[in-house]
Amino acid sequence: MRLHRRLMTSLCMAAAAMAVAASTAFAAVPPSFGISFTPDGDPGQCSGPTQQWAPAPNWSSAIRLDTDGRRGGCQLAFGLHDVSGTFAGLLITYQWFVTPGGNAGQCGNQGQFTVPTNIGFGPNIRVDTDDSAGGCYLVFQVSGRDDVALDVQFWADGDPGQCGNALPQGQYWTASSGSTVTILDDTDGRLGGCDLAFRLRHM
Repeated sequence: MRLHRRLMTSLCMAAAAMAVAASTAFAAVPPSFGISFTPDGDPGQCSGPTQQWAPAPNWSSAIRLDTDGRRGGCQLAFGLHDVSGTFAGLLITYQWFVTPGGNAGQCGNQGQFTVPTNIGFGPNIRVDTDDSAGGCYLVFQVSGRDDVALDVQFWADGDPGQCGNALPQGQYWTASSGSTVTILDDTDGRLGGCDLAFRLRHM
């Protein structure tokens, strides 16, 4: 009987230690902002990692939009990984829509979407701008937390007219509670493209 009690005590202590270790491990994992970026035609139009998770407060690797008259476009989506619950309550949305009077075929799957948490990526938007009229707006909005921001770097590496609201590389816009970020993609046959990078951080 005493041996049984000792064994049960040892098992309970081991289970408790494992639970503490698991909790500590989860707490040590920082939240990450995810980007899914895949070509559905000529891959030269969509440069950069096809899937990445940037742990806060680090910048993601840049992705490059350079769609034009070549076949296909780029599928783009976003996700949030936060197993520790560090940013509990945070809501990030992204909105994708054509410019007034523009060719809507350049901006596939228009709408407003929520960045999901801990379940992968949200719905894809399709970037396929070319020499037809107009371009596509991409808007980021943050709510639910006043102490968390999503920083967005957006710069041109060629003709700056293709990248509306672009800043010099290294500078960034900040989406936070009450402040959105809007960028315009209008790449076509002109020189160069538009580069994007993201960072999630405590303010």
